[in-house]
Amino acid sequence: MIRAARDESGLTLVEVLVTVMIMGIAFTVLLGGMGTSVLSSGLHEKQAKVEVEVRRFAELVKQRPYEASGTYAGAYTAPAGFSASMPTPAVCRNGQGHVAPCDEPKVVQLLTLSVASDGGDVTETVEVSKRS
Repeated sequence: MIRAARDESGLTLVEVLVTVMIMGIAFTVLLGGMGTSVLSSGLHEKQAKVEVEVRRFAELVKQRPYEASGTYAGAYTAPAGFSASMPTPAVCRNGQGHVAPCDEPKVVQLLTLSVASDGGDVTETVEVSKRS
């Protein structure tokens, strides 16, 4: 009796291990890329929200009547997750560009408005001019 030769062209252990290692590296790279995109999208979302809030702050200060003190207290209340600041005193300049007291007629106040996320990782600043 003659036996038929069996086909023994299977994969060796080394070939299987190399394949598994290559697939593991590819999976790690893909997972790392997805993690990076998730983190960056969260940062971009914070940046967009902070920008909207600082513009809202500026619009509310612009709508208020001129105050020589330059504080504009109560013009804006930051929502949860944000903090807002407006350093005082405001810088006031007269028509010749010189620093002047803010209670003089015909001066321009230069106000710096800032809004930051609670973590402090995103901050947006804008300057607003008010005329007396």
